Amino acid sequence: MIDLRTLETDFDEEGYLASNPDVAAAVRDGSVLSGWHHVVSSGHDEDRPGLPPDIKAQVIDYWRRLEAGEGFPVPSADLRSRVHGSPDFRGFYLVGDRVASDIDAVLAEHQIAFPDAARVLDFGCGCGRVLRHVKQRHPGWDITGMDIDAEAIAWCQQYLDDVGDFTNNRPWPPLPVAANTFDIVYAVSVFTHLPEEMQDAWLNELKRITKVGGFLLLSVHPFNLAGDADGFSKDETGFLYSVGPDTAGLPSFYQVSFQSRAYVLERWAKYFEVVDVMGRRINNHQDLVVCCKISETRLILTALASHVPYGRALLHFFRPRR
Repeated sequence: MIDLRTLETDFDEEGYLASNPDVAAAVRDGSVLSGWHHVVSSGHDEDRPGLPPDIKAQVIDYWRRLEAGEGFPVPSADLRSRVHGSPDFRGFYLVGDRVASDIDAVLAEHQIAFPDAARVLDFGCGCGRVLRHVKQRHPGWDITGMDIDAEAIAWCQQYLDDVGDFTNNRPWPPLPVAANTFDIVYAVSVFTHLPEEMQDAWLNELKRITKVGGFLLLSVHPFNLAGDADGFSKDETGFLYSVGPDTAGLPSFYQVSFQSRAYVLERWAKYFEVVDVMGRRINNHQDLVVCCKISETRLILTALASHVPYGRALLHFFRPRR
């Protein structure tokens, strides 16, 4: 089967963008990752200048083979809908690929590097939309996927057993994992759906299972996406929880939540060092909270730093040498 990354090396990115100003504008505003991403997602089905016929034909053949399940087991429409919001296979595939790319970009931007054999958790993996692309980029990573969706986990265990280990977890902690297990934990579209009490419980649990010095990449809905929607349970802290119709196949608590940057910086600091809150860094839609698990001593000093005289000096004195 065609390797699109190999095909991409023969693609004239600059020429395609110059020939298609609308695509170039979409790349600039972040709604499209690149000219090549546009070709793969939709440009191959359009009469676009700057796209060589041979590359177009190979991309079309790539999708034909992929949709037939060649080299890429395809989960059911119901499983795709639970994690993607629709059964559309191409969207399911492309969003998974883009999110994996976003994760790599964030790790590079923050100069976070791990050995080839890093222990990695995809918390809320669903039917492997993101996990399979992460594994493709990092074949040496030892990846575990966990989710409350027993049907999705059973599918992963049957069809993605060569990609990672999969466990069906309960809605509330704890996880069946020892403390200080993972170098990296990422969760996409998990903390976008939980009530506040449940979110706090899971942040504390993810802290437990992450190694000291390990990183967590956790997506959230930015507060400004909430708009004027009805059905919110809120206070003045910057956390909104919207209760609407249930999602088929998922429990009733799985709703929609939004949280402000200020809320994250204050509330999440009880569990981690919040390294960054990156606006719209996941699929140009969700914010990404970059956290580091630090020692309890340093966590206390971090909390004291903004409230106690000389707190920042103490924090610098106890700064770990990474």
